[in-house]
Amino acid sequence: MWHRGQQVICLDDRFPGAIWEWTSHVPQVGGVYTIVGMDYLPEWGGRERVLGFRFEELPALSSRTYFSAWRFEPCWLLG
Repeated sequence: MWHRGQQVICLDDRFPGAIWEWTSHVPQVGGVYTIVGMDYLPEWGGRERVLGFRFEELPALSSRTYFSAWRFEPCWLLG
C-alpha cells in the first residue's frame, strides 16, 4: 500500500511533549508530504516496532528521523 514517492496527508499531529526538545520540524494536520524512506522502528517511548516514514518536505535530523505511518493516509483516499 505504501511506496516511495507516494504523497500522504497528515491526520494526527499530536506529538509527545519531549519531541519538541528534539525538533520543531514535524508534520502538520492537513499537510501533504512525499515519502522518501520507510522503516520499521520502535515508536517514540515504546518497544513495539511500527512502520515509519521520512519525508522530502521535512529536514531529517538524523538517519532515524521517521514519523509513524498511522498518522497518515494516502492522498487518493481523501479525494
